[in-house]
Amino acid sequence: MALAGVLAGVLAFPLGLFMYGWSVELRVHWMVPQIGTAVPGFGSILNFVGIQTYLIDAFEEHAASAVGANAVLRGIVGALLPLSGLGLYDALGWGWGNSLLAFIALAFAPVSLIFDMGSPFEYHSS
Repeated sequence: MALAGVLAGVLAFPLGLFMYGWSVELRVHWMVPQIGTAVPGFGSILNFVGIQTYLIDAFEEHAASAVGANAVLRGIVGALLPLSGLGLYDALGWGWGNSLLAFIALAFAPVSLIFDMGSPFEYHSS
């Protein structure tokens, strides 16, 4: 049940992306995009803590390696994903660009439920 908080995080993250993208696109009061950036931040923290807890629980003997591999993967994605940002927002604008990212995040939301049911990587002794 290590991924219980992740469910709230995977729903908060796209909600904040929608809020930020469309509030900037429609040029509403400056406070709305600020709130829109706080919501995915909250979702990211919930996701980070839940995933890290899951990795430690699932790979007890090799927890440091699992957390380290997660950090490397997160760093690679964090370095490469922003390279596509300018082209994405130039082509789609703020509203649809963030909506595309939010839809991708929503598409990955069921993954946390699948792993919460039991990982195929976990070893269960009989």
